Amino acid sequence: MSARIVTLMFVLGCSGPAADGDATANGSGSDTQGLPTTGSGGPGGASTGEGTAAPVSSFTSGGYLLNHLALVAEHDTDGDGETDNNLPLILNLVNVLMGTDDFSVESVNTQIAESLYPDNILLVDALQQDSTLTLDLLLGEDDGSGLSVDPASYDDAGVPHSRMQGAFSDEIRFTVDADAIEIPIVIFEGVDPVPLRFEVVSLSGELDTATLDAALFGAIPISGVINDMVDPLIPDEGYDLDGDGVPEPKEEILDLVWSIAPSAGDIELGDGETGVSALLEFQASAATF
Repeated sequence: MSARIVTLMFVLGCSGPAADGDATANGSGSDTQGLPTTGSGGPGGASTGEGTAAPVSSFTSGGYLLNHLALVAEHDTDGDGETDNNLPLILNLVNVLMGTDDFSVESVNTQIAESLYPDNILLVDALQQDSTLTLDLLLGEDDGSGLSVDPASYDDAGVPHSRMQGAFSDEIRFTVDADAIEIPIVIFEGVDPVPLRFEVVSLSGELDTATLDAALFGAIPISGVINDMVDPLIPDEGYDLDGDGVPEPKEEILDLVWSIAPSAGDIELGDGETGVSALLEFQASAATF
């Protein structure tokens, strides 16, 4: 057994177990299906909410272009003294396994930054109605005459695939949640954007007519980490893990990853699926589309 694999197993053994019980989101999730849409983006944008409390913010609506998305290093997000942002741990495991530094937080953030507009356009459509704040994360296009929404952002009923709902707590501070959203991310040079699925999502920060500045917290299913992040980066001819000059077959490497990676999961998602917690900086500026 190579030193890399031994080190990998040791690091995994030091990670905490998944949280007990199924995680649930506070957002509307499927409850918004079929609602009419009134925002600025594409055939809908943000949906009409059903809140009854008087608005605490004068914000009405706005469109935004995502210009900063970055992973945050290991961090205690809930103040309990324990790290609950484990995606950097997963990245470190891949570094150990592959004998590279390409998956450090810094390297991944560089790739994400270089892949945003104009190559990977992400838009946010925001609407507050009846005290309910709805943020829709949309795929964007730019044909040279201006930004527009990619129709692939919506399901057959015209509802955005990635919709978060919540409320303002004061004039500019807000929190929105969702059962799940997808964010296309370029994690390695030369690889197409990967639509990473985030579950039990919460986005909190500040929003006005000019900017959106927030932190996004959610859980990426372990299956998504392996299938969408690790698998595409292992060459079809395999990889020499133990330095003996003979590449181990790709199938064996993936079997190894599947056998140990779930130990790094820290959120139970239900149906036997485990997720790894992730915290990202999420910033956007006003845009017309």
